[in-house]
Amino acid sequence: MKGAAIIAAVIATVTPMANGQGNDSDEAKELYSRARASMLGTGYSAKIEVTFTRGSDANAVRQTETFTERTERDRYSVTDYTSTADTIPAIRLIGLEGKIYFPVANEPDPVVIPEAPGDGLTFRPGSPLRLPEAGQIGDARFGDVPEMELSSRVPLLLNLTAGTAREILARQLIPGGNISALAPQIVVQRAMLTATLIDGSVPRIIRTRLTVTGSVPKDALAGVKGLWIVGGIGDLPLTLEAGFTPTGRPVNLTIAAPSRSITMQALASTRFARTQIAAAAAAIEKYGAKHGSVKRMTAAQVRKIDRAVRLVPRQGTTTAGTVGYTMLDGGRRYALRVRAKNGWVYSAVRPLKGKFTRTCTRPGGIVCGTW
Repeated sequence: MKGAAIIAAVIATVTPMANGQGNDSDEAKELYSRARASMLGTGYSAKIEVTFTRGSDANAVRQTETFTERTERDRYSVTDYTSTADTIPAIRLIGLEGKIYFPVANEPDPVVIPEAPGDGLTFRPGSPLRLPEAGQIGDARFGDVPEMELSSRVPLLLNLTAGTAREILARQLIPGGNISALAPQIVVQRAMLTATLIDGSVPRIIRTRLTVTGSVPKDALAGVKGLWIVGGIGDLPLTLEAGFTPTGRPVNLTIAAPSRSITMQALASTRFARTQIAAAAAAIEKYGAKHGSVKRMTAAQVRKIDRAVRLVPRQGTTTAGTVGYTMLDGGRRYALRVRAKNGWVYSAVRPLKGKFTRTCTRPGGIVCGTW
């Protein structure tokens, strides 16, 4: 790299700045803002780790998420995801235009869901967990330079706004919910962002570390649904730590929506279709075992075996909760069929010997696999 490189450590706190540092504050914030804009404009690959702790000492509950993120403008792709809470049902996520796409085992298409506020905080480029924007930073100044690094490091101190810190902690407690009532009640003790920049004609961020600590007063805990507290009821300490280490720019990266996807509601419908068929097959097999054949079977007789099974001729639907049946080979075999809400048709054909043949067909006759 031409010219002298300046590596700047950026530290954000909620502590008010001393008076008389306006020029330093503007210069420090301008340096950070240029580096941030450059990184978001060109895209990056980065290793990210987020740890959230509620409670303290022996009663602390801690969750850690780690993943690799690749970005292209406001789009992102997440791989190598791990979580101690195992809350994300995929090892790959694609975020695009306010939606998240993720694969599901044994499904031909990824599932698309609206991006929740908590998802955006964790994954979206420009998240305050690693790259807070200018409006989320208060005053700033240059810090002291370590004597042994006079030629290479210039520390900066930036204040993260208390409102940003409260939102970060509230989102950890209510990832997808409304935080408007909870956030103002959170007491923030510290919000520190440490970053390392390489300055030049185009400054570059090579690392950030965020630590936010605070607490929720015990009187506000009742408003946090689903919160399980170990020990006595008191103020709840909170700590958020996030590490962000860019590993370079993505090579030949194009983050786009999959050519086909299904909604979470459609996925639930397809699973219900398969459940309906499995229940119907089990009831029909019980009938056959009792009577020696299913040739003269009726829907009413099968329903006496399982009240949840509603057989209709040819094809059933998940909307009506029915399963279609067709007799084959003079009643020696039979086929079951259900159409899911997204139009996919699931079938199961009983063979003379061996296992059922289970298939899926999209509208237009396109095969969507076996199950």
